[in-house]
Amino acid sequence: MSRLTKKVREPFFKHMVGDRVVSENPAQKRRYHHGDLKSVLVAAGREILEAGGMRALSLREAARRAGVSHAAPAHHFPSLSAFLSECAASGFGEFADALIQARNEAFDAEQAIAGMGRAYLAFAHRNPVIFRLMFDQSENREHTPVQATHGSRAYNVLVEACRDIQPSVTAEELDFRVSAVWSTVHGYADLMLEGQICHETDSPEAVVAHAQANASRALLLLVRGMLQSPDQRSQV
Repeated sequence: MSRLTKKVREPFFKHMVGDRVVSENPAQKRRYHHGDLKSVLVAAGREILEAGGMRALSLREAARRAGVSHAAPAHHFPSLSAFLSECAASGFGEFADALIQARNEAFDAEQAIAGMGRAYLAFAHRNPVIFRLMFDQSENREHTPVQATHGSRAYNVLVEACRDIQPSVTAEELDFRVSAVWSTVHGYADLMLEGQICHETDSPEAVVAHAQANASRALLLLVRGMLQSPDQRSQV
């Protein structure tokens, strides 16, 4: 197994399933076919997290939102930690889809990276609690196989987009480029969510637009620098 393949399956995006379309009326009973309960509960859990944060979430509250008995979640989730992992997996699934769409819509490799950066920030802006949960590496968090699968899928999109910039690049150089791109855009996402950029406005839409514009510019500069040889870059 190559070093790169190992990298693809390692840390980062090891943690991303279903739509978030859930009725906001908890008293309204949801209709679901046999086998759909798990995704309905995850959707309810994500709504609770985004509305009230981690303290608001419980399996009982997710069941209430989903319109099922409080004992129903136990058939799919042995613990709250396992439920959180499934919520994170759901987020990573949507995150990966957004990155893939941005990459497919770009007209060249450079613009693909910039577009993926904008999609990255848009997802973080729409799902701030889930976004943080996805990258939470706390020891008390349970990380399920589905979370690792969806996380790896998202990471692989980034790897292939960076490879597109220069297909002949070595595994070591590709590893460097992926880390550089990911660090840049994730840093902007963290700063945006912590309210550390664009203090001139209180408009959430203006803040994310500002972050996207700056991140895109930074990523394009970074990508163009990548096209220099390693020897040239070492002199910078």
